[in-house]
Amino acid sequence: MYRIKDGALLIKITALLFFHVTAKDEICLYDIFRSAININLLLFYCFVFVLRFVLFVKT
Repeated sequence: MYRIKDGALLIKITALLFFHVTAKDEICLYDIFRSAININLLLFYCFVFVLRFVLFVKT
């Protein structure tokens, strides 16, 4: 059965992988986020960080 904590773990792993790949490829996060092509990615990761805050800090 799918639980909220499983979803939170999946989101956390996704965010960690994103930043690891970004750092490994030596791509500046600012350059990625200011790109109009990646605006959906920016919005998604803003949502991830808000959700992470709600799930991990508020509990």
